[in-house]
Amino acid sequence: MMERAVFLSVCLALAVLCGGRARGQAASSPSVVWEGMCIVRDIAYGPRGDAPGEGNGRAHRSGQFFDFLSDAASPPRADAPVYVNLHGGAWCQPFDKDGESLAFFKLLVVRGFVVVNANYQLQNDVTAPGALPPRRPRATFRDMLRDLDDLGTFLVRDFLPRRGLTARACALGGWSAGAHLALLYAYDEGLPLRHDLRVGFAVGVAGPVDLADDDFVAPLLGRRAPLGTWLDAAAADRLVTLLGWLADDDLRGRRARGDEDGLRAVLARFSPTRHVTPRTVPTILAYSRRFPFAGTDGCVPTSAYDGLRERLEAAGVPVVGDIRAFRSHGRLGAAYTRWLADQIAAFARRGYLK
Repeated sequence: MMERAVFLSVCLALAVLCGGRARGQAASSPSVVWEGMCIVRDIAYGPRGDAPGEGNGRAHRSGQFFDFLSDAASPPRADAPVYVNLHGGAWCQPFDKDGESLAFFKLLVVRGFVVVNANYQLQNDVTAPGALPPRRPRATFRDMLRDLDDLGTFLVRDFLPRRGLTARACALGGWSAGAHLALLYAYDEGLPLRHDLRVGFAVGVAGPVDLADDDFVAPLLGRRAPLGTWLDAAAADRLVTLLGWLADDDLRGRRARGDEDGLRAVLARFSPTRHVTPRTVPTILAYSRRFPFAGTDGCVPTSAYDGLRERLEAAGVPVVGDIRAFRSHGRLGAAYTRWLADQIAAFARRGYLK
């Protein structure tokens, strides 16, 4: 009882340090204790995070910040499994602090996890001076992946040990665009990244994991996407920028020439599905379709799920997945979200985070 009282006091003290309600925090949950979870807001990380630490609002300018969620009733065990979540939003929309995400995090916390809900620099964020040539001011996939690397380094070398947590591996997951980044970071062994915090298994919810699919290639060539997904002409131009300045001129030339095979080759470089090998980490997938037999959830084609699962199974990689009807993009609903939390807990029990 005394231990619980002390822990709750620490949570309330951190609420004061965080300076009250953070950006995007719901009016109904002004404190850091919500629905049995202790939530520490706006923890900065990485070289652009301006002195990493709790309550550093300046981190919002860099994109390098996260929220930390744990059980408010008692401190987490030293060997508590760590789930790192990456938000979605077409690689350009803001950090999600509320709504369905918090309900999902609560399901993980009651199953013994601590949760890191991470932000990363977005495509509409200007990167730090000197990070990219002036003619390419927006963040790319490479910038976002480097942010994940900075996050892992900060967690394993500083944040987790200071809280008595011993994890050297995490479960890395995301929703939509966040799922694309999570799986790309976990799968692509050719990336020049440190991976100080090892990914034990990956979780992808409604992720566009195969950018070389027709629904991405067609708009780049000025054609309508076969399934009418979100990638219109403007979004196709934005995708070129996301691929990075090194590929940009090459892509523009290939688009101008109508070089479909060349476009697919460039897009495949940033497609998790195309990086599956027998060494790929175990994976959990959760997708949806708008109605039975539909080929899309209204945003991402269901072929993303089918293609990735087939490649994982063919490579002998442990995979659990489901695709359910009558759900829009990224909106799983209560029962499906509980199923997902159960699968994540089951993968942790299998020892994938050891």
